[in-house]
Amino acid sequence: MQGVKLAGTILLGIVALLISGCGALGTNSGGPPPPGQVKVDAPGADGAFYDAGSGWVSAGSPANFSFTASGAYKVALHCPGSVSGSGYFVYALTTAEVTHLYHPCPNSASTIMFMVNYDVSAISGAMGAKLAHKASGFFPTDAGSGATGSITVYGGISGPQDLVLLAVDGSNNVLAAKLWTANVQAGQTYNFPALTGSDAVSQSGTFPNFSSIVPAGWSYGWSAHGVTPNNTVVLAGTDTPGTWHYYEFPFADRYLYGAYATNTVNETIFFFENRSASAGTPTVAFPQRVQFTFTRAQGKFTGLLNTTQLSLYTFKLSWGVDRTELVSKGYLGNATTYQLATMPGAFSAADGYKTTTTNGTVTTTYVSTNKGLQEMLDSAMQNGTTWGSILVDGIQIQKAEKEDTF
Repeated sequence: MQGVKLAGTILLGIVALLISGCGALGTNSGGPPPPGQVKVDAPGADGAFYDAGSGWVSAGSPANFSFTASGAYKVALHCPGSVSGSGYFVYALTTAEVTHLYHPCPNSASTIMFMVNYDVSAISGAMGAKLAHKASGFFPTDAGSGATGSITVYGGISGPQDLVLLAVDGSNNVLAAKLWTANVQAGQTYNFPALTGSDAVSQSGTFPNFSSIVPAGWSYGWSAHGVTPNNTVVLAGTDTPGTWHYYEFPFADRYLYGAYATNTVNETIFFFENRSASAGTPTVAFPQRVQFTFTRAQGKFTGLLNTTQLSLYTFKLSWGVDRTELVSKGYLGNATTYQLATMPGAFSAADGYKTTTTNGTVTTTYVSTNKGLQEMLDSAMQNGTTWGSILVDGIQIQKAEKEDTF
């Protein structure tokens, strides 16, 4: 159950599929905006513009603004700082797909600290514990050593949520797991109910071997995660490759299954599905490998894939400055080319890739999903996490990514 670092990195790439390494793109609560109105919430942004067809217009208040569009539109944002997720962002979408955009800049979200006391002494061989909570993500790092002890969480989210305690041995193999629901508040300490023999788990689930569809010479792997009724995600198994088994948690009503293949140099393909625990494991189906030619002087991508399955493209350029542009299927139409936006004057640094003498990288990502962007983004906000979009029941995602230099 220890997993492999590459598998973890790859799966985290899946959950960042919407904005390729920055904060989540989502929708806020409060119901849909009026017809033709696009609402943007970008906490932490220090600049914002929109283009509803007549050129860039300053948004005034970069953190929260609205405008009217009759179809296609663009939004440009800047997140200050130098941490992952800062930089310039452009969204090219349509009102038929997304009418409420949410983009929290790094460090703009409020996180809390809380503590959990635990007792796994009744579990034979237990040497410590790990805690999964609403904000712990796919590979929880909040842990405590010893059969009894405490776990301090520094990046938590307040409010009612499912907490899951995992008893582990000295090699981090999971021996037992228990769900407990609490109304978590900042600075509080909670006594998690002691684990007993009835909480023991074993690796009884079997993930299918999909090596026959992996490109020759590529490495590959998979991950499985149990999902609690209130959408806490708990790692159930990861491998690349080896024994193809994962833990079946009694509290999981759904599982998130992920598979990947990579040439370990500049190209990776993904498959991801969220399905009922009773449905069993899915059949893995990878997308076509992404294709593109990037002409720096024009800021133009040619040779793009554009099938009926396409949902979204992301283009990320890094040359000392980071710029990410998201283009939906509705905006792209039937085109197999795309030219990056000319940025508003205040964001001129984002156009510097055309003239820079610094070598840079360009990463192009093709995303296909059976769910609409709006539904995915609603889920991201409702779950209060940057990866919440993949918690939509029944969602299936295929993703292909390729990196090049300029």
